[in-house]
Parts: sequence; C-alpha cells; structure tokens
Amino acid sequence: MCAVSYCVRIGILALVGLLLSVPGSSFGQATGEDAGPTFEVASIRLNSISDFLASGSMRPRFRGGPGTSDPGRLRVAPTGLRTLIEWAWNVQDFALATPRGVEDVIYSIDAVVPPNTSRQDCYRMLQHLLIERLKLEVHHEARMGTIYELVVAKDGSKLRDAEPPPAGEPAGLEPTMRPNLSLSTVRGKDGRPQLPPGRPGAIRITMVGSGFRFLGRMQTGADIASTLENHIGHPVIDKTGLKGVYDYTFDVAADGPVQINSPAAPAETDIGDILGAVVRQLGLKLERKKGPVDVLVVDRFSKTPTEN
Repeated sequence: MCAVSYCVRIGILALVGLLLSVPGSSFGQATGEDAGPTFEVASIRLNSISDFLASGSMRPRFRGGPGTSDPGRLRVAPTGLRTLIEWAWNVQDFALATPRGVEDVIYSIDAVVPPNTSRQDCYRMLQHLLIERLKLEVHHEARMGTIYELVVAKDGSKLRDAEPPPAGEPAGLEPTMRPNLSLSTVRGKDGRPQLPPGRPGAIRITMVGSGFRFLGRMQTGADIASTLENHIGHPVIDKTGLKGVYDYTFDVAADGPVQINSPAAPAETDIGDILGAVVRQLGLKLERKKGPVDVLVVDRFSKTPTEN
C-alpha cells in the first residue's frame, strides 16, 4: 500500500469518527418495524457535499447527548448516511452492507433528548429517527469471514499500567456521545506526540514523520481490540485475559522501511505490519481464524427525509 493511499485511508477514518468505537455495547436490533424510544423533537436535513466539507473542522461531529454537559440536546454535523448507520447500530464499516446510493447522501441532525435518557437509548432513538424519516429497513445476517483473536504474545504483555492525572488536574475529559478526535497532544519524553496522562478511554492517531503513532490512555483489552479492528477491517475478539487499564503507544510506517520506532522495534507497514507492531511494541498477538461475522444489511432507504 503506498503512502498516499494509506494516508487517505487513515484521514477518511478520522474524519468520519471511526477510529474509535464504543466497545462492548449493543444498541438493539431495530428494523423498519421497530418503534423503540424516540426523541421528543428531531430535525434531519439533507445536506450537500459542500455542507460536509464546510463542517470538516467541527470536532466532535457528534455533540451533546447523555453523559455530556448538554444531555438534553443532540447535534450531528453534516455526516454521511453510512456513518450515521454505523453509529446508530454500533457496527464497524466491514460489518455493514449497503445498497448503491448510501455512500452519496449526507444529513445533519438536531434533536431534543428526553430527560434521564441513557446513552444506549439515545442510539436507539437515532435508529428510530433514521427508520422513520428515511424509511430505512435493515436486517442482520451471519456471514463466514476472517476474524482475529487478541491474545498475549509468548514473551508477555508490554502494556504500561495507566498513569494517573497529575496532582490537581481532573481525570475526566468532556464526554461525548461519539469519540472526540480533537484531543490535544503533548510532547513526550522522546519529543514525539503523546496524550496527557489520566484520560479514561482517550485514543488518538497522529502523524509521526512518514508514519502514524497510535496513542491510548487508560485502555482495557477490549478497548484495544476495538481500536485494532477498525484498522485491520475484521472483527477482533479480546482473549488477552488482561484485567487492568493501560497506556500504550505504537508506531506504524505509511510505506517502506521508515524508521519511526527504536532500533529494537523496526517500523512496520500496511495492515500485516500493524499486526507485527502489536506483537513487537505491545507484547500482544492477533491470531487469524475463520468464523461467523454479524453483518448489518441495509435493504432500502429513501433519500429525502419525511417532514420534520
């Protein structure tokens, strides 16, 4: 994979908010007939590609909602329908099958969330909104495919126990319904970007030279598995048995033998080399297997939303 295509791939993933997921969550199995919980009031508007590009600097794209400082209001900047479906049903890109046209439509959403709504129910409300206003119909089916199991490598884990925040600093970030890709980095001891310590669930991918640095703070084994499956394009099942929370850093080159790691850990390239980076730098291993993959299939939708 060339450096340009790899950079574009990473950039697109970052833009749509797929670098992170909500591990271990289940947001229901809504279909065209499932009513489920609903927003008190909601507006969904068809946008143009220029609207999407103009909103590109908005971070996070998913603002407000349960668990944030504005739990009663949910705003979504212009976002592709495929991404909205991935968010609402908590599926990765590789586990979503869509008809022609889904990739080409963009919507923005402004909704009033009922009091005491859980995060899980808020996603179900988003499901219902898409079903009701776009006449979206979906179903699940199991398809055999490649899966990976994340295990501890033979020489043991190299993950670091998570650092607490510095004295006097709060541990929590401003929470968001979706991952926040705008987290600021600081300079680590090696002079390269690093996330501040003591930030629960914080993840960031940043460019380092000709490659990328994966940064994680206060991550569980399941969190790491979820992040990895985003980039290898297959389900990753946490089989590490690790019970703590950890900080990690690992580097992947965009193309060729670019030295962005220590001499003892040469730079890796492409997806196969991400697997190598996990072993060499984290002391974990991804074992490839065959197994059923739960795929969400979109049967049909209407491009133009019904009236708000």
